[in-house]
Amino acid sequence: YYPTVRAYYGSGGRYAVMKEDSYLKIEAGSGNRCSSGFCGISTPIAFSGSIDYVAIDDSPTLSPTVSSMPTTPFPTTTPTSSPTTATPTTASPTGHPTTASPTDNPTKSPTDSPTASPITPTTTPSVSLQPTEFEPEVVTLIYDSYSATIVKAAYFEVQGGNAWANITDLRITSYGTRSLEVYYKYGNAAPYEATPCAWKKVAETSSSWNPGYWKKVYPPWVNGFEPIVLPPNEKVSFYLVNTGSSYGILAKSHTDSNRYVSPFISLDATSPVGAITMSHGKGGYADQRFKPYPDYYRGYGIFGGPKFETMQPGSTQSPTTAPTDSTTPGAIESPISGTSTDQVNGLQFEVENTGLKDVIVTKFSFLMAETGTHHIEVWYRNGSYKGSGSGCDNWTNWCNNWTKVKSENLNSSGSGSFTSTSAFVAIAKAEATTSFAIVSATGHLLTKTVSTGVVNNELLQINLAKPIEDYHAENVQTSYNLSTSDVMFEGIIDYDIAHSECAIHNKASWVVLDPLVAGANSMGSEDEDGAGEVLEIVHDDSNEGPVDEGSGGFEEAS
Repeated sequence: YYPTVRAYYGSGGRYAVMKEDSYLKIEAGSGNRCSSGFCGISTPIAFSGSIDYVAIDDSPTLSPTVSSMPTTPFPTTTPTSSPTTATPTTASPTGHPTTASPTDNPTKSPTDSPTASPITPTTTPSVSLQPTEFEPEVVTLIYDSYSATIVKAAYFEVQGGNAWANITDLRITSYGTRSLEVYYKYGNAAPYEATPCAWKKVAETSSSWNPGYWKKVYPPWVNGFEPIVLPPNEKVSFYLVNTGSSYGILAKSHTDSNRYVSPFISLDATSPVGAITMSHGKGGYADQRFKPYPDYYRGYGIFGGPKFETMQPGSTQSPTTAPTDSTTPGAIESPISGTSTDQVNGLQFEVENTGLKDVIVTKFSFLMAETGTHHIEVWYRNGSYKGSGSGCDNWTNWCNNWTKVKSENLNSSGSGSFTSTSAFVAIAKAEATTSFAIVSATGHLLTKTVSTGVVNNELLQINLAKPIEDYHAENVQTSYNLSTSDVMFEGIIDYDIAHSECAIHNKASWVVLDPLVAGANSMGSEDEDGAGEVLEIVHDDSNEGPVDEGSGGFEEAS
């Protein structure tokens, strides 16, 4: 049969819309119309029947970033069947009827379209169906001036606003700055300034860095700046210290009795990270980590300040692992042979740390030739004492590569037993060689010439030594080249295996392990070196200086 159609005499003519719903519309058309045996082209002609369909939801499976998205459900009712008197049949491939001609036009029109239209969403999502990536905003809190005080170390506090923030960098103003270390802790800085294991290192520069003077820089941190989460209304304290040959950074001094008086500088409450404030703080000594200035010294606020990034709403803070000060004691012994007869002013030898953790050498015991009281010094340096570098022989101290860790008078019992030093701190770095020198200006150490005799345990190895046959105070040995003979160090090395960096810092004499214990002495309360406070005030004679963003170039400060 031909598809059943009916003549259409309404307005609109061909292509007029006959029926439509939310998904489809049926238009009038034209075609071959047959009636009572006569056929011809007729227009407009309307299709008589119904179309069953299913709406396919092919939207992305990934939901948009809004909390809910309206969806279009299928129709809630089934479309009504077409009239039984006008059931269309499928045409044959040739287009000719398969049996008789179609019957007359149906006596009544097909029923209306489905009695219930599909539900159409009243609103359209205002966001893309693709998920949006959070883009943090960068905010800085910076203090600058043209007259400053040079400080060697600085403590200060950053108080959070009403929004989550990430502290991602720290700007300073250099003044002969070379190597700089940055530590932080949550909560107040006081009374923990001299408690190393209350702090965690987050950044450090190379000792070869040399930005110059009055440079406003984000330092090129060796391993980057470890981001610090600043929760709303919480406090993070910072400690900056110049190490090695680094001279200082610039700050502004004050005499308020509260060294951490705040705010020193602040952000407005309308900033993307809220009303964050940075306090003044306390100074400290260079190259003496966690040794604050005594309380009667001035307070300081650093030039520069932190850089922040906004955090995604709904952020939370993961627990941070507190540093540990645990150490494991150990010792390695090269026993008394009973055959050592050579008397020398001292011995130089290498200690190889084959382990993965630093070792804190705390005491030497060694064999002396004479009884009585004798002056002893202990020196150490990183690397081998053999060879030369930077124009200096490594076994001398002309280039100041050796550090004296002990100078004291000891009572010797002679060659029958070891003589021991009091405690000191010398760091033998992991997987590295450290050299030591034990010398005496008034006595002699006992040794013997050998060709073999390396001493080792599961962690350390003591290599054969070289004799020091004269002694010239601060230069250890100056008159002769190293002997061609190898000799034996007979003695004991006591050490602690450091399980964290703060365990090493804890060995310093000024450290306060638990400042909350009643009667705990704050080592910052005395000026141990007797130098007194040196207030160096410098002025910037140039225009507003450049800001180094750490990319190798400079940007003009705004």
